[in-house]
This record gives sequence, structure tokens and C-alpha cells, in this order.
Amino acid sequence: MSPEKRGDADEDDDLEVVPEFAGLGEESNEERKAAKKGFFPSSMGLSFLVPKEARGLTVIVRWGDYTLTEIDGDDGKPLSVWQRKPEERTVSVTFTGAAEPAVHTVPGSGGLELYVVEKLISAQDLEQHIPHGTRSVSVFLVNNRAPDEEKPDAAYAFQAKIEVHSEVPFVPRPDMRGAQADDWDDQVADLHYADTPEYATGHGVSVEWQLVDNACRELCSAWIPNAEEELDAL
Repeated sequence: MSPEKRGDADEDDDLEVVPEFAGLGEESNEERKAAKKGFFPSSMGLSFLVPKEARGLTVIVRWGDYTLTEIDGDDGKPLSVWQRKPEERTVSVTFTGAAEPAVHTVPGSGGLELYVVEKLISAQDLEQHIPHGTRSVSVFLVNNRAPDEEKPDAAYAFQAKIEVHSEVPFVPRPDMRGAQADDWDDQVADLHYADTPEYATGHGVSVEWQLVDNACRELCSAWIPNAEEELDAL
């Protein structure tokens, strides 16, 4: 979706309530308006490591579509409200080893697509930290829906979520900063979290993962991540 179509259509509604002293004193009112300009993201993704024997993934995409509908108000008159329709699709991804991103259409989504990028990790300084043949994989959910001039909200995918499942466990991401740290605090932190590896990183979103029998086979995007930490005995 082009940048001019991804702007917030309601962003100017509250300009009159922005105090004149907002921003720097030398800024004009037009400059403050320009600084307020905002755009919605058109993609989100996860990056992770898979072992040599991995052949593919199962990706579950969830989102909500909103449409205007009418209900009876308290006074009996019709009232326009936004109604959410939850959507869920499953996409099977097979690794090809191609240098170019593989594009997978999310069925029945009206234009949502998954971009999958693979890259073999061959850096010599990483071979001692990860198994030989490990590949870096990134999965992006991209909104390529056609814009709707009359109903721009109909082209957005709200509360988007990606779940990535693998039959073989994901490879923990090495903390190179901790492994090569000279600072004492970094070395202590690396030791303290030695048994809590990271399995993925997010792009435009955070990531959570599930461990079963000390193996991770499920990754999930999270807008508000949470984690549990054990308290050290005093």
C-alpha cells in the first residue's frame, strides 16, 4: 500500500486542541502539523534460526477485519458501529534455498501476503556458537490490499498476529555481545541468562516462544510481551 494511502485519516481531527506552546518556540503551526503526521505500518515479521534438517514451516496468520454495521440504539434509532470479524489462515512454507524472497498468498485475505527470506549462515565467527548448516529465516506479513478511497479502514488488517510452527526445534540465537564482552556487567548478565536463550527477534513487533522438553518449536508475535523470571534466593 502506498505511503499516501497508509496515513491516519483522522490525524487532523484534534489539531485545534494542540496548545500553541507545543514544540519549539520558533516552530510555526504548519511545522507542528507536519511533525504530527503519522503512518500505519504495512508489514511485520519475525527472524529466527532453523537447523540444516528443517524442510519447512507452518505459519498461522490471525487478524481482524472491521466493517460498519447498524444496530438499534437505546432510543430505537439505528446506530452505526464497527463490527470486528476475526480471521485465521494457515500457510505451509517449504524451504527452497532461493536467494530471492518467496511470496505466499494468505488465502481469502483480500491481499495479505507472507514474504519468506532464507539465508545460510556461513560466518566463521559463528560456527562455534551454532550448528553447521544453520539458516536464518525471516517471515513477514505484508498488507498488499488495494486501497479503498471511500472506506480506507476496510483495507487495514487489525490486531495482526503470526504464529510459526516447526517440526524440528529452532536453533537458539547466540548472544555475540555477551560472548565477546569485555565489560564486567555484560559478562555477569551473559552468565546470569546462560540458560534462557533467545529464539527469535521481531520486526515492528515483539516475539514470544514456547518451550516443551527444553525445545522450541513455536514462535508467536506479541504486541505486549510478558515473561516470568525466577527470583534468586537471598
